[in-house]
Amino acid sequence: MSSHQYSFERMQKSIRSKLPIQNPLQTFVHNNILMMFEDKKFHTALRDASFYYQARPYREEDFFIDHFKAGRITDKDIEDIYDSYFKVYGDIKLPHGLENEKRFWKKLLFADHLRIHPRKILTVTNQDLWQKAYELFTAPESRFKFSYKRSLRLKSYWREEYDESMEQYSYPLVIRLLSSFLDQGMSFWPNPFAKKGLWAFFIYSLNETAAMEDEWVKELNNKVQAYLVKGFSVSEILEQELLAREFDPDQQENYLLEILFDLKGWSGMINKLELEPHQAPLKAPKCSLEEYTAILLLIENTLNQHLAKKYSLDLATLFSQSDDIVLSKMESSLLIYEMSKLTENPEIWINQLTTTTAQDALEQLMIFNRHHRLPLWQEAYEQHFYCESLNSILVHQKNDRSIPQKPKYQLSFCIDDREESIRRHVEEVAPEIATFGVVGFFNVDMKFSGINQRRLVAQCPPVVTPRKIIREVCHSHGETGVKSQNSHDNWGRYLLSVYYNSRTLIRGFLVSLVLGLASFIPLTMKVLMPRTASKLRRMALNIITPVPKTKLLLDKVSETEGYSKEEMAGIVKSLFDICSFKNYYSDFIVMVSHGASSANNPFKQAYGCGACGGNQGFPNARAFSTMANDPEVRKILRTQGMDIPDTSYIQAAFHDTTSDSIIFLNEELTPERYAADLTYLKKVFKEACERNAWERCQRFNSSSAIKDQKSAQMHVRERAEDLAQPRPEYGHNRVALAVVGKRDLTKNIFLNHRSFLCTYDWETDPHGEVLTQVMLGCVPVCVNINMDYYFSHVDNEKFGCGSKLPLNVTSLLGVMTGAQSDLRIGLARQMVELHEPMRILVLIEAPRARIMNIVDNNPRLKKMSYNLWMKFVIKDPETKEVLIFNGEEFLPYQAEELILPNFASSSELIRKTATKIDFAHIGVSV
Repeated sequence: MSSHQYSFERMQKSIRSKLPIQNPLQTFVHNNILMMFEDKKFHTALRDASFYYQARPYREEDFFIDHFKAGRITDKDIEDIYDSYFKVYGDIKLPHGLENEKRFWKKLLFADHLRIHPRKILTVTNQDLWQKAYELFTAPESRFKFSYKRSLRLKSYWREEYDESMEQYSYPLVIRLLSSFLDQGMSFWPNPFAKKGLWAFFIYSLNETAAMEDEWVKELNNKVQAYLVKGFSVSEILEQELLAREFDPDQQENYLLEILFDLKGWSGMINKLELEPHQAPLKAPKCSLEEYTAILLLIENTLNQHLAKKYSLDLATLFSQSDDIVLSKMESSLLIYEMSKLTENPEIWINQLTTTTAQDALEQLMIFNRHHRLPLWQEAYEQHFYCESLNSILVHQKNDRSIPQKPKYQLSFCIDDREESIRRHVEEVAPEIATFGVVGFFNVDMKFSGINQRRLVAQCPPVVTPRKIIREVCHSHGETGVKSQNSHDNWGRYLLSVYYNSRTLIRGFLVSLVLGLASFIPLTMKVLMPRTASKLRRMALNIITPVPKTKLLLDKVSETEGYSKEEMAGIVKSLFDICSFKNYYSDFIVMVSHGASSANNPFKQAYGCGACGGNQGFPNARAFSTMANDPEVRKILRTQGMDIPDTSYIQAAFHDTTSDSIIFLNEELTPERYAADLTYLKKVFKEACERNAWERCQRFNSSSAIKDQKSAQMHVRERAEDLAQPRPEYGHNRVALAVVGKRDLTKNIFLNHRSFLCTYDWETDPHGEVLTQVMLGCVPVCVNINMDYYFSHVDNEKFGCGSKLPLNVTSLLGVMTGAQSDLRIGLARQMVELHEPMRILVLIEAPRARIMNIVDNNPRLKKMSYNLWMKFVIKDPETKEVLIFNGEEFLPYQAEELILPNFASSSELIRKTATKIDFAHIGVSV
């Protein structure tokens, strides 16, 4: 075969597209773990991806059966999804002689004894029927054989036949190699191979350690040295190692992907740092996916040869073996016998069968079990929630929701589902307040450098490339400001000196001895009294490094630093257009950013604001409020038809979603005439946060010990400070809904933290420019978060990262389980244990033509919609129709009449139901 056939360059684009998106910890944000498979229909993509990940893409069948018994899945749900499902995934046909397809498949869905080809004895109760089934497979050639996508490797063969684990041989070598090469500062010594590359480091490591390693490593070193003597390049070595397997060209990529997915996290990180080296915390070494693949392939082939030699086996014979499913005569007969009992007339059906049609029926059974059984359960499970949520929202909208036409205060929150509840509580405490949902970076696309963090951090969604650099500096340039800045710099240098000295031999011993004794009391207090320890720590830091008053350098100083006044005006106008502020501006408008705080959490970014790259959103709120208050910016806005009154002041605030507190930012800059507004809103926020903490506490196991709102807020703040707390908060657990539309769609409805809420007024946007911003900024973020939680929940070991408790940070890039493992992907078990795994329902209130024009002209939105990675519903205000997209066409949805529970307040609901219901009226006149 030609060299071109074995060119890695020919395959690498496709290989890269399938590897996990593995961001370093400091840029960890929610992504659809299987984003690279979005060009396929949802269930087809899961089928393909599960092969590479060796993962379960759905919950186990018992999970769905339990929900069926509990009424969470109904017969109607199952019947409703059959036609649409098989229309999309119709790679199955009805067994010969059957007419009522839906009834047969439904019976088969509940026939758990036919779930997999039987290895257990089934009881025969109808001898005549059994005899006819048995006679269908009398000839030797009648044995049933079922081919399926199987591994091209021998890994499972060595494990099953000889109890040999290839992972135990190869993983320690590869993980040590990668963790050392990619290290971003855990090691005191700099990496001498950072510019030479991974291949050079691999060669060096083999030469240095082969003599002390197992026999197979010596064989690997000999093989590599032989290639080097011949002058082979990495590409040529990779080609030669592929040639050793004599693959068909279309099998090469799958074989390499299987090998790369053994350590999928490390593979994804190599890929990420080669393509985006700027993502590294410090500086990425020279990474090459081709070099990494060559190393893995060399190890794979060497191990196969080593084990074949050890057990005196012929590799060519092993590679030619088939592991297709082959049923015996008895097994085939039993399956046909059991299938016949699912038909309306078993004797008539079985009499129509021949050996060929019986084998066809068995093949359809295998296809159903492998490809359709769990997807059908998943569809029915989702269908129940979709109908419940749509019915609840549509019924709720018919009632009076008391929306203020000219609110005293206007508050913009992030679309985050955790902000759904705080918005509801704020509106309940102060009905004169109107709240809005916007993407939480407030359209300020910047790289930010804080007073305590000189490294530039992207404060915008991952899909947005930050245009500008914004720096935070001391507000005072006098002696006080200089002294404060110097104290911060000196303290930073001291901590860095301690860090490096602790990693040397003699000084490391002395530093550990002194600081170990000095840290005993603080550490003990941090474990036993986390809140007290945190207060003392903040007091000490304020003495050592007093927090200065700061400002943001927003004005343009170069093409890359700062914004021009025209750019600022564009940012303010685009956000206020989303909120539909054209008609009315209150005197006091607050931009409420959000973030999370926790004492010991490698996944802190996952609890932050996804729209701010997983960081806290307060720099964006501060930047936006400064821009919106700027007289020159307002002057430009007036020429563009946006007249913000001089009496309107825009204030920045920050909501800590873990400790449930809201504080105002740069309060000292607020004009004195708004002092009463600040005082009033502080009281509103205090009450709303206490109520919100009480609602959140219902999810914690410790909720029974929490009797009122004040103790609830104390509890969540202790969780945020507790060094041993694996669940500081539950993040986006159970989120399954995104609503884009006017606030009256969701005003005064209890959604139980299940929905993203994005403001959009279709009446003020006739040409769809604002809707384009909203959909491109909101929908992909919502799908990414939902899918990250979905996959991390259904198979937490393969798609997620297992338990948070044994995780250790490695190379300052990611986390490993224990001392040595793959670089973990996805979310920890403690972060997703309450989640209900389903695709998100995206409900958009806007004219259908306007929405589809945006979807069809955006590649990712189009893939997510047409390939059913979300349930896409349009509430068309012009035609008054509710339309559900099935991947090909829109089907009308007729809401079912239901009676929603009605409570005077969210607090009353919590007292009576402890949030055991998902939807309810709150203070609505029904």
